Amino acid sequence: MTIEDNHEATRDALARIISQGADPSTPIVFDFFIDAADLATALRVVQALAAEGFDPHYWQDDPAAAEEPGVLRWTVEISLTLPPQFEAVQPIEVKLAQLARAAGGAYDGFGSYGEPPDQA
Repeated sequence: MTIEDNHEATRDALARIISQGADPSTPIVFDFFIDAADLATALRVVQALAAEGFDPHYWQDDPAAAEEPGVLRWTVEISLTLPPQFEAVQPIEVKLAQLARAAGGAYDGFGSYGEPPDQA
């Protein structure tokens, strides 16, 4: 199932954020993640995101957290300030999934501490 079809996971994640105290009408900082198998892929993802006006950051994952010993992957991240509402978050997920897929990466979800930008 692609993110374009997986509305339940997004709704569940947003419900958890709101249940932990985020106000649905107040924008908060979200971090969105894209997985890349290697540096070349990560750089293609970064370039694709930057071309769309995003401000991506990337890093090599911690070797201690590697799913496969000796296989180091890369993470590309963007942070956006949005209200914790499905209608605001889901279109971003779809766009990021499409951009990531076209560049050889894979959209890997989002996270938030539920804090407004001035507290993040």
